[in-house]
Amino acid sequence: MATTTAARLTAEEYFVAAAGDPRPTQLIDGVIVPSQPKFRHQDITGLIYMRLRTWVESDDGFGVAGIPIDVIVDHYNVYAPDVWWLADTEHRSRRVLPRGARPCRRGAVADHL
Repeated sequence: MATTTAARLTAEEYFVAAAGDPRPTQLIDGVIVPSQPKFRHQDITGLIYMRLRTWVESDDGFGVAGIPIDVIVDHYNVYAPDVWWLADTEHRSRRVLPRGARPCRRGAVADHL
């Protein structure tokens, strides 16, 4: 169920508005949309992340794997993917983030995405 607003919110306005909301949310077409996944969804997401992380840390793996962070898609859309992976093709290292990347927290712009 979407949170009703008088006008579409921008990404910047979303970060301010969502800061006080304890629920996981995303900004879709300027509207704050709470995202409350069910147990089965979270269980499957956890398994996908665990396997991806195991591969990243293996001798054949590379890149960086993570769980939800805010990804600014455009001016009116901020998504939080359940699981994400970034190739670190320059270093081929599982211990180093791609150049220009920095750890993200809720409300931070993911420069590297």
